[in-house]
Amino acid sequence: DDTTSLPLDVILYDFCLANNVQRNDVKTVFLVDELVRSDRDNPELVYKSVVNVLGPKVGAVFTALETTTLADANVDSTAGSGRPLTWLPLPALDVNEWLANQNIRDEAKRRLYYLTGGHPRTMEWVKDAIPIVARAVDSVAYRIRQVEFEREVAIAVITRSEKKPAPPGEWLLAGLSSQRLKTTDTCSSASGTLGAAIGCGQLINGRTSSEATVIPRVSLFGWFSNKHADQALHDALLIMLFRKPSWSVFEKVFVLLLATQARLYGGGKYKGKVLDVQLFWAAHTDNKVDDWTLFRGAAMIHIPTGSVVKKFKMKPEATGRLLTIAESAWTTPEGGWTVAEEPLVVAPGIGPTPGSHITELEPGDVVYSRHKTQPGFDSAFYVHSAEGARHLVLFENKLYTNTNKLAANTLTDKIRIVNSHLAQFFEDMPAIGEARKAKKDKSTSPLLQSITSPSQVTLCFATSSEPSDRVISTVESYAEEHNVPFNVVLLDKAAMKKFFSPSFEQPLDAFWPCT
Repeated sequence: DDTTSLPLDVILYDFCLANNVQRNDVKTVFLVDELVRSDRDNPELVYKSVVNVLGPKVGAVFTALETTTLADANVDSTAGSGRPLTWLPLPALDVNEWLANQNIRDEAKRRLYYLTGGHPRTMEWVKDAIPIVARAVDSVAYRIRQVEFEREVAIAVITRSEKKPAPPGEWLLAGLSSQRLKTTDTCSSASGTLGAAIGCGQLINGRTSSEATVIPRVSLFGWFSNKHADQALHDALLIMLFRKPSWSVFEKVFVLLLATQARLYGGGKYKGKVLDVQLFWAAHTDNKVDDWTLFRGAAMIHIPTGSVVKKFKMKPEATGRLLTIAESAWTTPEGGWTVAEEPLVVAPGIGPTPGSHITELEPGDVVYSRHKTQPGFDSAFYVHSAEGARHLVLFENKLYTNTNKLAANTLTDKIRIVNSHLAQFFEDMPAIGEARKAKKDKSTSPLLQSITSPSQVTLCFATSSEPSDRVISTVESYAEEHNVPFNVVLLDKAAMKKFFSPSFEQPLDAFWPCT
């Protein structure tokens, strides 16, 4: 019946008999994996049948996707023996530690394991799939086509899934934005529960957990099973993560993730509510901030009087294109920018086709230049607020293997270059140092044609470094001394990790060296 513990007593009796030992001489632990699967209608019956046999030498461990599985069933917070129950979140595996234990040194294989996000079952499947795929290509092809090899392994992993993937939707935004959520939350009728996405490995419940909330991370499986309209953008990001870490890869990963988040936020709503997304939050903790913030932990180095960047909130329902242009973003040939022959993304509504022309920016656009000499910044982000205010963020990415390498003159030089270029558009704005000789017609520039004041521009340093207080103080003094009319913001290593979210913490491990 519902209260009997006889089956478990029989198991213990048989074990002792087979090993010729007395029951009191044996320490026993029952391991019950994914409790809810034992009886989906009433898992507390299975729980009670186990705890009824607990004693000084008999223990039990239960695992569940949701800490509410037993709480909702009104199960007592103490075991049958009177000992209190301890809830322990099951973390994702530390991939670095696991790779060291397995002595895996091959870069391509290491990147594949990083992209699992530490999801144990996916890591097991990757381990099984690597030799199968490797036999299908010779050593030359493996060396030359590492990206293709890695993608084939990833696809082989996806085909092994025992469960039908949960349709991607708002759970993807939750995973990429470090949003704290209940695993029982229903995002929409189309996307199902977050618990379902966690259950099939698309999201990993392992970063942070409390009694009823998690910060999920998107797994490799989650990315490859994402089959909605923005698949080309997400595939491009995955391909870049397969590349060997370098300065250029870091820059492109940042651009692709920025465009991904811009489009997801641009969806306008989450759980039926209009999103209210702040551009920057000037604090190194997110405990008291609005959950929806694009860049947390930003150091506001220089904010001119009248600037609204500290409170700027992005307008929902933005277009969010990723524009890869052939020219320097400062220069605009007749007819507008030309889309580069090898854009980061080509897809309707995301990245225009190569050779087409861009004459104006739309809210949510991300601009990346393939020009060899792109002075002052690496990428740009054009946004509108809900009230119609316009803002342009210029990002300069700095990747260092030595966290102490970022010097003050590196930052002040970029401020001087950006100031010089802006001065040619805003004629009443004094240049720092020598004025540029060439004058361009600002009306033809997609970059600045909708900006009426330098205070609507922010130069943001997005770096893997941890600059000292002395460096930041020097840059502040420089901007103040030269009356820099635009905003200067710094995203250090800690802030960048928050932007990349837990989903990318292990895949980007190579970009965050501990030296």
